[in-house]
Amino acid sequence: MAMPSLVGPFPLTPTGINLNQAPGTPAAYCLGTIGADGRFMAGYVGRVDDGLAAHLRSYVGSKQYDVFMYALAPSPQRAFVMECQIHHGFAPCDSTTHPVRPPDTDWACPACGKF
Repeated sequence: MAMPSLVGPFPLTPTGINLNQAPGTPAAYCLGTIGADGRFMAGYVGRVDDGLAAHLRSYVGSKQYDVFMYALAPSPQRAFVMECQIHHGFAPCDSTTHPVRPPDTDWACPACGKF
């Protein structure tokens, strides 16, 4: 299972978010920190069906996360698939539950088949 191509990391600040706006576009994202070795350390994985920038702004000032990465998706279904791939690929420490598919869909996780 291939990980989606994430862009970033970018600072989880208003400026960092504003420079990476994609209004109304579905996306999968990952919040985290940069470790002492300079590598991205994933903490939380999520997705939005629209409004990535607005959603990320709710995390500004977080004591847990200071950077974010994301991948835009052509559809909410693709955003769900990418969220699953990122979740399984990074195994983020704060996303302990499997991504949940939207109600009224029958989408399955491409990694483990979970509905």
